[in-house]
Amino acid sequence: MSIAKTRIFPLKTAIARWWNNDPFTQSAAVAYYTIFSFPALIILYLGLASIFMQEDAVRGQVFGFLRANFGQDAAETFRTIVANTAPSEQSLLPFIFAGSVLIYAALRLFLQLQKALNYIWDVDDREVSNFRALILRRFISFAVMIGVLFVLAISLVITSAISSLTDWLIDHLPDMFAVLAHSINLTLSLIIISLLFAVILRMLPDKLISWAHVLPGALLAATLFMIGEYGMGLYFSWVEPGSAYGVTGSIILLMIWVFYSSAVFLLGAEYAKTLHQKSLVHNKHK
Repeated sequence: MSIAKTRIFPLKTAIARWWNNDPFTQSAAVAYYTIFSFPALIILYLGLASIFMQEDAVRGQVFGFLRANFGQDAAETFRTIVANTAPSEQSLLPFIFAGSVLIYAALRLFLQLQKALNYIWDVDDREVSNFRALILRRFISFAVMIGVLFVLAISLVITSAISSLTDWLIDHLPDMFAVLAHSINLTLSLIIISLLFAVILRMLPDKLISWAHVLPGALLAATLFMIGEYGMGLYFSWVEPGSAYGVTGSIILLMIWVFYSSAVFLLGAEYAKTLHQKSLVHNKHK
């Protein structure tokens, strides 16, 4: 069976469905919830990643990423927000309360993603409207959130080691090997992002989906995500569109980035659904 029939034609169908389902409204909703979830996610991520690396090194990686993608002013703004949001350990009760608020804020983003994925997969809300099902949905969303943050924490260690090796190769070996090392670094990043997207696509919807259909969708979304990340980073380094808005510009940049990321993620979900439906039709006619 040709690649065009098995992959390209379903992709065209997925793009048409993605466009007809108004992905921009869903992406805007995810971007909105990210405003409230982002500081909490950073704090939770710093806590998990600090298990594997020194906290200062983790902070350097996180805010270095923000600086590279959103600019120095945005990185400093997020650093201040995180510092002011992090719960204090001086008193147990306020610490527990603040920690619970952080977890709930971070969870809202994943619940919105779950809602968007259920819409794509035509899941009837009445099927999961009873109390027991709602509790199970919240638990799954929480487990996926912690799992994604945990994988990100481990990937930080791996990518840090690869980056150090890449820097050494660039300094000590001919340019050809440096290009090879850079290619390996990009490939590793693509694999990690694809894995994270696959976990979310597979676990969040209230529908059982085969990994064989999820993985191509995750790979498509991850590829577009990395292309967009590079393009927006380049654009922001030239234009700084948030600079005209002062501190608010940092939030605007974050929303633009999340809006795009959500849109390509939902396209990956539509592609997975198209492959799933094509498989059902194929099995039916066997």
